[in-house]
Amino acid sequence: MDNLPQSALLVWKPRKEQVAAAGLLLLVGLASGLAAARYGLLVPLATLAGLAAAVFAFLRPWDGFLVAVAVAVLLPFGVLPISLGLTPSYLELTLLGFLAGWFLSPLSGGRWLGRFSLLDALAWTLIGLTFLSLVLGRGVTATTLHNYGKLALGLLSFFGVRHLACARTYIRQFLRLFLLAASLAAFLGVFLQALPDSLARDLLVGLGPLGYPTQGRVLRYVEDDPGGLERAIGTSVDPNSFGGMLAVAAAMALPSFFSVGERRWTAGIRMALLLAGLYLTHSRAALGGFLAATVFLATVRYRRLWWFLLTAALLLALLTLGLGWSAPTLERLRQGVLFQDLANRMRLAEFANALAIVGRYPVLGVGWGNAPDVDLSTGVSSLYLTVAERMGLLGLLSFLAWAGTALAQGVSLARREEERLPLLAGAVAALSTGLLDHYFLNLEFPHMAFLLWTLLGLATMSLSVER
Repeated sequence: MDNLPQSALLVWKPRKEQVAAAGLLLLVGLASGLAAARYGLLVPLATLAGLAAAVFAFLRPWDGFLVAVAVAVLLPFGVLPISLGLTPSYLELTLLGFLAGWFLSPLSGGRWLGRFSLLDALAWTLIGLTFLSLVLGRGVTATTLHNYGKLALGLLSFFGVRHLACARTYIRQFLRLFLLAASLAAFLGVFLQALPDSLARDLLVGLGPLGYPTQGRVLRYVEDDPGGLERAIGTSVDPNSFGGMLAVAAAMALPSFFSVGERRWTAGIRMALLLAGLYLTHSRAALGGFLAATVFLATVRYRRLWWFLLTAALLLALLTLGLGWSAPTLERLRQGVLFQDLANRMRLAEFANALAIVGRYPVLGVGWGNAPDVDLSTGVSSLYLTVAERMGLLGLLSFLAWAGTALAQGVSLARREEERLPLLAGAVAALSTGLLDHYFLNLEFPHMAFLLWTLLGLATMSLSVER
């Protein structure tokens, strides 16, 4: 012993941080074990997954943002299987971690990229008006406040991606991740729609512990008629928002057919999945949004798409008018254009009601609460009328100014940087779909607002610094 070197006789003395970390892990393990004994493995594992996502997003904000995108696409309504007075969602926790990590990055030697711009000012103005509408709303409940908080996190992500990302690599990473997640979501939608209704329902009910519906409208049908057409929903609960997400993804996937180095068969399989899922949602607004995005791409860059559109239109005309071919979605489109179906007649009534609200409360709207007059009701299948009735004409003008400025800047930048075009195509699909649907700025669908604001944030971010 006396001949041993002094270093061999040193006793390991853990630091305070190591002791604290070990103690925390011990407490987490003990709590998880008790929860597993009481509730089974799902509750502790699902809870730990949500908390781990938040911590990961805080420590690595950009990677955490990508996790949030995947959650928004694949598990948009997933919540922790425990109640803490309110039930936080996976998307909410991940966005909290991402935004906190981005905002506090200067404290750890990082820096915010980019300068405060007109677009930032317009975005802050719009977010401020959404908060004012919350304050002015009548009948605001704890659920309304929580939903607004989730919406606000999605809107604030606009600044995070604009001032955190700085290179083309970030856009490519986002596109790969988003299109992969959307393709998987489309596959799930097609797969579940192809299964017998009872089996598909049982599989979706299995998501009940994560906040998904377990009774009522678990499966969705055209005009809520179980004897009619079933609509693809994947894990998005609502077929219209699912269709809107797939329309955005399909629009973003189109430029890959013209990209150098892109494998055409990979792009073809991906597009087939996205379009199949989009078709099976039977969402006319989403189909219209995808068509508008295709026209946008054909106009600004890919002229060959005009031949595709012309060929598709002629083929469709030949099949329907010349050969008398029909399909459920085509019949629904015809009925929709002629306002012969129940859904569009209800939409007309919603439009009239929204215009009445705007007429009575033109400046700031009625807020995020209930309508103040008994003869009026909030809720309308239009993004723009939703903004107008909730936030007034001032809010609508603010939204149009922000979205229009972002698109104009994005198109200008895309002339030199083609990587932005898929982002702009997705945004055009979303804003066009919004003419006849409301979920891109709605308290019930914060993940859709997050996707729209993310697209415009990335499309307008500065690439002046390459890392």
